[in-house]
Amino acid sequence: MDPPEHSRLRRLVASTFTMKNIESWRPRTEQVVADLIDGMRAKGAPVDLVDNFSLPLPVTVICELLGVPAKDRHFFQHFSRVILSTTGATGEQVQAARAELENYLAHHIAEHREQPRTDLLSQLVAARDDQDRLTEAGLVNLGVTILVAGHETTANQISNFVYTLLDTGLWGTLAAHPERLNTAIEELLRYVPLGNGGGLARIATEDVEVGGTLVRARGSGDGRDGFGEPRRHRL
Repeated sequence: MDPPEHSRLRRLVASTFTMKNIESWRPRTEQVVADLIDGMRAKGAPVDLVDNFSLPLPVTVICELLGVPAKDRHFFQHFSRVILSTTGATGEQVQAARAELENYLAHHIAEHREQPRTDLLSQLVAARDDQDRLTEAGLVNLGVTILVAGHETTANQISNFVYTLLDTGLWGTLAAHPERLNTAIEELLRYVPLGNGGGLARIATEDVEVGGTLVRARGSGDGRDGFGEPRRHRL
């Protein structure tokens, strides 16, 4: 989405993702990390980094942010993986998974509406009900976006960063010089591609040239995005 639609939606969650609020989550996130590492050590080598660390870390934090009960977190992890799949699921399966996730969030939102809490989802419900700044469909889809964008991307980057450090022989160097961690993370973010998924198609709304190839404009259904707003994606 382009401004002003994007700007309006971004403002709804901006207060939650201020530096101060993010820092307030650091102790809880570090505790989740420590618990996951303890679990891997208890299992002994070899251990699957993806299943035992990379995936459960972001889904745990995001679910707590959205007020999702611990017993339902495996559903979120499954839905996120399918929705972002490029080869492991068909288009029909991606759509079915998204519909299931939307149904779950709609029920979850109804619970937050009856019993408001201090989490992000309750803030978004208030923005929907009291300030009329978000449609009901937009509220559900914003929950989907926060989960999918924050979960699978973080899990992929953690796994790919570790693989890259091991493959290049730089793991030992970084372990010996932990003061270089921040610089290493910035460089890994630049070097390792984030990737894409089957549920994140991009459609050209006007003719555009990319790398010497002309991408022609194509119709996009009813011309509206998942937030009930005009679709304005551009390559």
